[in-house]
Amino acid sequence: MAKGTLIFLCSLTCMWIGSSAHPQCLNFQAPFIPERKTDFCKEYDEYTCCSTDEVHKLEEKYASVMRKATNQQRAECADFVRNIVCAECDPYAAHIFDAETHPDRPLKFPGLCRSYCNDLVAKCSSLIPFLTSDTQLLASLSTGQFCDRLALSDAEYCYPDLRNSAVLNNQLEHSTSNEDGCLCVQKVATDLKNPTWGTFVKDDEERFFILEQEGFIWIYDKQWTRSSELFLDITDRVYVTTRLADERGLLGLAFHPRFSSNRRFFVYYTGQLPSGVTVVKISEFRATADRQRGDKHSEVNLIAIPKPEGWWNHNGGMLMFGLDGMLHAFIGDGGGSGDRYNNGQNKQTLLGSAIRLNVTLPTTEHQPYTIPTDNPFVNDPSSAPEIYAYGLRNAWRCSVDRGEYPSGKNRGQIICGDVGQGAHEEIDVIVKGGNYGWRAKEGFACYDQQQCRTISGDIKPIYAYPHSVGKSVTGGYTYRGCGNPNLRGLYIYGDYVNGRLFRLKEPTVADKPYENREIFMCEANLCTNNLSNRYDLHILSFAEDYIGEIYMLATVQPTITSRTGAVYRLVDPRRRGDPTACRPSPPI
Repeated sequence: MAKGTLIFLCSLTCMWIGSSAHPQCLNFQAPFIPERKTDFCKEYDEYTCCSTDEVHKLEEKYASVMRKATNQQRAECADFVRNIVCAECDPYAAHIFDAETHPDRPLKFPGLCRSYCNDLVAKCSSLIPFLTSDTQLLASLSTGQFCDRLALSDAEYCYPDLRNSAVLNNQLEHSTSNEDGCLCVQKVATDLKNPTWGTFVKDDEERFFILEQEGFIWIYDKQWTRSSELFLDITDRVYVTTRLADERGLLGLAFHPRFSSNRRFFVYYTGQLPSGVTVVKISEFRATADRQRGDKHSEVNLIAIPKPEGWWNHNGGMLMFGLDGMLHAFIGDGGGSGDRYNNGQNKQTLLGSAIRLNVTLPTTEHQPYTIPTDNPFVNDPSSAPEIYAYGLRNAWRCSVDRGEYPSGKNRGQIICGDVGQGAHEEIDVIVKGGNYGWRAKEGFACYDQQQCRTISGDIKPIYAYPHSVGKSVTGGYTYRGCGNPNLRGLYIYGDYVNGRLFRLKEPTVADKPYENREIFMCEANLCTNNLSNRYDLHILSFAEDYIGEIYMLATVQPTITSRTGAVYRLVDPRRRGDPTACRPSPPI
């Protein structure tokens, strides 16, 4: 695949649904399984396009029409009226109303099979004006062309024959399961210069914050409208160049769990000393009283780690609060090829490690943080007490699992994508005191034969893939939202170099390997309305919003000079969660 271009990914795994034979609602969203059953429109209790509230409104419409009917019509037309009113709940409603052929003006009446339509007109024609406001359709009643106007471009979907179609009914459950299926994307933000990270404020679900590598932080509201004012501009202290794929810059942001009251937030970036040495910096800032802007003059530096001279890469960049309320940061090994300074296995340096800091108390220049008393090496004089885990090469994007709902399984679990050297990319579950092997090992394989013979107790990746598959992993999230139930429990991640998306499934049986599969983009007929099957090549980060939906930050040109960066929401076009009963796992 050529770099710097839009990519379209699909394979046979997303082609078994036909060009038109797929469930889709009138609003071009996928059907869902209702959690609460209703007595009205009950034939759609398995899969439906109508929420409980919408069904109640349809029932009121039915009752209103039937009040206008004669006694004979009540006996002969009740089923006709109910079926026509409920048709928009059918999982194939977009086809029944011919909405795909006429997306701007779908039929205002379901497409009826000829014999069924003739019976309706013969018995209930005087009730039809109460079922539709389409003047042209109503005018056709007097000319005898009513049923002609309701003829569908694809007769396979005429009502009620589609309800008895073995092909459509047998396909429904299979086509909505998406076990090996595909996704679409919805572009929600554009014109960004290398968007390196995105996050929300836990106690303020209306706002989403996006970092640009050069040193800017922008605020977006719930409708993805960008604020006219920057939240923070620290371009005067962030060090990054215009070179393609420079790994330095503004890389991480984490809001204090009590941000709404204390206005504290933390930033991870690279700076430069007067001597020219690059440093990895973690600093605290305060927001203004209204929390609409960060005060750049409030910076208190927690940590500044000098990098090996001359190296621009392997800066890490992840910053987040764990379930324990502690600030976690993931530091790269410092750069160069093969960790020539052996930082990964050296616990006296913070390079190549995950660190954990207690920032419960407000920071001061004299004591910007304290060491958590249960840090694994706090009593080891030969180790930096900040270290939580080590042996990482360049952990690029980590996440804290919200946990399975409602059991809470895996809640608080930290998963990282660790970028490999020349052969393997890996996904790691980070545990306290863990040694993840670098530079003795890369993925599951030995990298340094001498160190590989002496290392012991290192923690293996939960998954690793070779460079024939991808060359730079971008860690993601375990999906715990409710809008895309087919994705629940799957760890979604990607590759920065070739833009491939993957999902990792935890085994249900102990000692079995994780199952990895590629996620393909759906065909264009599934990604309709405001969805697309195309996204930018270079996947910079993933993000998770307040309710657990997953977003992808990507760009065409990975440089601070190019406004080709965008944010995409991942959407399953085949099945969605019940909008009236959707309960995401609680955020960390």
